[in-house]
Order: sequence, then C-alpha cells, then structure tokens
Amino acid sequence: MPLFLIVYIFLINLTQKDQTNFFIKDSFIYEIKEDSLYRFSYSKSDFYSKELLINHDNIDFSKYHILNFDNIYFYKKTGGLLYQLIDNEITRIDNSYDHKLHVGSLSFFHNDQINILGGYGFFNRRDDIVYFSKEKKEWLSRDIKGDFPIEGISEINFHSIIEDNLIFCGGVTNHENDHLKTKKINECYEINLTTLLSKKLFGNLNENLVNPPNDYLNLNDRIWIFYDNLLIIVNPIKMTSVSFDIEFAVDRIIGVIGDDIYFKERKENFLSEIKKLNINDFNEKLGSDYSVLYNSNSTFYKFLFGLFLVCSLFYTVNQYKKRKRKIILFSDKILIDKILFTKDPKWIIVVKQLLENKILKNHEFLDILKNETLDIGHQNRLKNILIDSINQRSNHLINQDLILSKKWEKDNRINIYFLNRNIFK
Repeated sequence: MPLFLIVYIFLINLTQKDQTNFFIKDSFIYEIKEDSLYRFSYSKSDFYSKELLINHDNIDFSKYHILNFDNIYFYKKTGGLLYQLIDNEITRIDNSYDHKLHVGSLSFFHNDQINILGGYGFFNRRDDIVYFSKEKKEWLSRDIKGDFPIEGISEINFHSIIEDNLIFCGGVTNHENDHLKTKKINECYEINLTTLLSKKLFGNLNENLVNPPNDYLNLNDRIWIFYDNLLIIVNPIKMTSVSFDIEFAVDRIIGVIGDDIYFKERKENFLSEIKKLNINDFNEKLGSDYSVLYNSNSTFYKFLFGLFLVCSLFYTVNQYKKRKRKIILFSDKILIDKILFTKDPKWIIVVKQLLENKILKNHEFLDILKNETLDIGHQNRLKNILIDSINQRSNHLINQDLILSKKWEKDNRINIYFLNRNIFK
C-alpha cells in the first residue's frame, strides 16, 4: 500500500477525537476505533493491518484510561473495572465493581502491580494507594503514612518512579474548612512504595509547572512535560529542570519508538496529525545548566534561621501533641476539647459503642451500621468509608486517627476496632 494512502487512512481515523484511542506496543502504533484494531509502522512505510476487535462487554472507551504497562489495560476512570487486551480481545480481569471514587487519580506500575493513587468521589478525595491483586482479582488499599495532603489528592500534574520511590508534583485537594471548595497543591511529595512513608519535598513549584500540562511521559530517568509549544524536562532526583521551545503544540503523547516520541498535534480548525520528536535533539542541552524546579524567596541564611526556630520549638510542639484530650459524648453531638467533632447520628453511635465496649469485632461493627440487606463486600466498603471519614475529621482536629484497627489475637482472620485511647483522658 503506498505511503500517502496509509497516512490518509490514518488521518481520517483521527477526525473523531473522542472516539479514537492510541497506544504503542512492540514498535507499532495501534489505534482502537469502534470494532477494529489498526496497526501502523512508521519505519516500514508499506505496513498496515486491521483486524476485528472483540469487545465482550461493549465498553465505552471514552470512560476508560488505556494503561500501557506490562500489558495493555483499560481502567474505568471512576475506578474498579479493569480489562486487558489479549490478542484482539478485550477481556475483563477483575472481580470488583465501579468504585466511583477515583476520578482524576494517578495510575502507575510498580513491582508487577497496577497502583492507583488518590482520586475524587462522593465529595472527597482519596489519601491512599489501591493496587490490583492478580491472585484475588480485587483492588486492595494501602494507607499512606507521614506527610501527605490531609484532605486527599486528585489530578496530579506529573510523576516519576525512581527505584522504590514515587515522586509526584501538583494536583488538587479539598479545602480544609469547606469540602465544596478545592485548592491547588503547589508542592512535590515523595512516597517510599515499600514503607508507604510520605514526605513533602522542599519549596514550591515554579510558575511554569503550577498548572497541569497537556501531557507528560517518563523517559531515561527524566520527566518530559508538554505545555503546547513548551517542553520542560525535569530531573526528579536533583529537582532541576530545563525548558525548550518546540515547533509543534503537543496535545497528547502516544508513546516512544526507538529515539522518537510520537504525539498528536494540537491545531485549531485543522485536522489533528500524528507528529514525532527525536529525543537526541534535546540530549545535548540536558547536560548543561538547569534552572531550579522550585521557587524560593528565602536566602540560605533565612533558611538556617528558620531551621533554628523549628528545632527550638520542636520539643514544645511535640509535648503539645502528646497531651491528653477530653472527649464528651452527648445524645446529639460529640465534642473534643469543647470543639464540635460531629453531629452525625452514625458517628455518634459508633463512638458510643467503642467507648462502652472497648473493642468491636468486624461483624459487631457491621451490625451497628444496619446494612444487612447488602452483600458482605458492600457492607465492608461502607464501613471503611465511614471509618475513613471519622479519621479524616479527627486528623483535622488533633492530627491523629480516632479509630484504630488490628487483627484479633484469638483469630487473625477477624479485624477488631477500638478508640485511640492514647490521646484521651
């Protein structure tokens, strides 16, 4: 087939933006369109193929992210549902449900597992990592410890994985005092994916990186970030960056073949084309001077002075955090140190039972919530959401979880729940 005809067919397929899906695998560009799987090669100008795509559940591709990890996956944008492309068949591989909790979440691959960080749903943002268990075919949650946005996170600007550390920058979180409002995150965080310990990295993002980019990719231990005709390449280890003006306005990255980055170009009132950038054109400048990724108005001496103040106050603050709190339970509300904790009837019942019984086994906790008409999996999910909400409120007031859990000593298959009595009189 002549090259110009291949390109023509390729460009025709791009005219309906919302119905096209591209990815790169084994040095070929693939497009999924309706009931067909197209395969193209830019290195072999005479290569083009098309085969029938078997979509067992007739999934709507506009509602799924394509995850190009060890295999090609289709992940529901709201969370939970996961499909895999096996040959020319799209097959569901999970036994879960539509979580509706992970809009705007970050997907990444680590230790042969698909991981999901953050996301938005039910008026809250997540503050945990869920990962897909291939054995159980379910999503399991892991709590993040340490310094992390207390109101959760979604719509992260960009990320990178360096060995066992996830580095991510920017995003959106809930406002502390009003969950109907949001605020931008202007910092970077690092999470150790082995210990789940998180820490905030020093400084604020510079003005070019505060807003989310059109797209980005991780390449050769650097993050290539595209804002229309601006390319910023970030070194996530040194937290430095260098920028380039490029000829094309990059709309969406398709992937990398050899030394070329393939992408869809953004053009107003014109057909969106597939273009490519050669990585080697930028490598020479990557070894030269970098601009600092962060803005900092403080001088070195101001920083030392601030560090001295922090150290001098550390003991006092630490003692304040360890002080005992007073919890007061009324029929219609709960106070902690005379501050309103909640008026929610379910919260009041749960705290009252934990105060009276010291511990609640999992089935006892479920009995309190009275959701027995639902299946046990759904009951447990609602229980976990309730505990997360209570602990989010507790962390907002006293920086500690109110409800703790552990395995029962007599039967480690059973979880027990109890109040964090170390913080109360």
